[in-house]
Amino acid sequence: MTAIGLASVKGSPGVTTFALALATAWPAGLPVLLAELDASGGDIAGCFRLPPDPGIASLATEIRRDRDPELLFRHAQTLPTGVKVIPAPVGPGQAQAALTASPPRCPRSCSGFHAACRSSPIWVG
Repeated sequence: MTAIGLASVKGSPGVTTFALALATAWPAGLPVLLAELDASGGDIAGCFRLPPDPGIASLATEIRRDRDPELLFRHAQTLPTGVKVIPAPVGPGQAQAALTASPPRCPRSCSGFHAACRSSPIWVG
C-alpha cells in the first residue's frame, strides 16, 4: 500500500484543496481513497454538499467491531470528479470525537490502495 499523509499547522489553508487535487490527478487505473481526517472539522462535505453519512463518524463507529475489507468503501462517497472520499464531520466536536474513537490502524481494506490523508493520518500504515 502506498499512503500519502498531508498535514498542516493549525489553521493553515490549502491542505484540503491540495489533497483533492492530488487525488483527482492520481494516475488512471490506480484506485484512490481520500480520507479527510481533520479534527477541527472537515471542508469537503460542505464544499460538495455531501450528506453527513457515510463518512468518518459512521466509519469510527463501525471500525471498532468490523474488519471487513470493504469497510472503508462502505463509508466513502463519490465526488463529481469520481474520487472516493470519506468526509470528516463539519463540526470540530463531532470530528474530534470520531477521530479519537477510531483505532490507530486501518482494516485490511487499505491493502493496494493509495490514501491521501489530511491532518491526522491515523489510518496510514
